[in-house]
Amino acid sequence: IIEEEEMTSAKRELATQHDAGMDTNDFFSSQSALAELYGLGYHDLFKYKSGIERVTKKDVQKAAQKYLDFGAYAEVVVKPR
Repeated sequence: IIEEEEMTSAKRELATQHDAGMDTNDFFSSQSALAELYGLGYHDLFKYKSGIERVTKKDVQKAAQKYLDFGAYAEVVVKPR
């Protein structure tokens, strides 16, 4: 279960990273090329933040249930030498 504060924080972080990336030619050109390759059009980059804002906790829960198998995982424990 995702808390509202965690959801808000995650959305803010994604939006901030996207904004920072849009300030660089490398990010903009590579993401534009990928958007065109996938048939979305380069203008899709400008819809990213509104798309992030539309994601709900229910959407995240549904995706987690679909893609994550909590019965099949590897647990790794790292200890100092």
